Amino acid sequence: MTALLTNLECRQGDSLDVSIETHQNSESGPPLPLAGYSARMQVRKRVADPVPVLDLSTEGTGITIDADAGVVAISLLPAQTKDIPVPCDRGVFPITENYVYDLEIRSPEGVVTTLIMGNFTVIAEVTR
Repeated sequence: MTALLTNLECRQGDSLDVSIETHQNSESGPPLPLAGYSARMQVRKRVADPVPVLDLSTEGTGITIDADAGVVAISLLPAQTKDIPVPCDRGVFPITENYVYDLEIRSPEGVVTTLIMGNFTVIAEVTR
């Protein structure tokens, strides 16, 4: 399975819901059975940064798996997105900050596969 380059955009203080459908053989094949799988996603300013600004997982918060449908869902709450740093000292609107992310799944046998990856753009919140 090849990781898809998928850029995500999020507004500070808003919810964000993204669902990723997995397939066994192709984009239109039957769903990948995800029973026993786990998933995790991290967002960082730069790939090499030691601490992520967001750290989501099926063991923690922010990611759920529908095993029968082959769907991995990312769900961020306003409380999670409001604290993502966006320097607001620029006068041009919308004010954005760019990050990078990837989303991995782990099979029961321990095989790790990256489903999606890309830029994670955060738009500054005006109404607080």
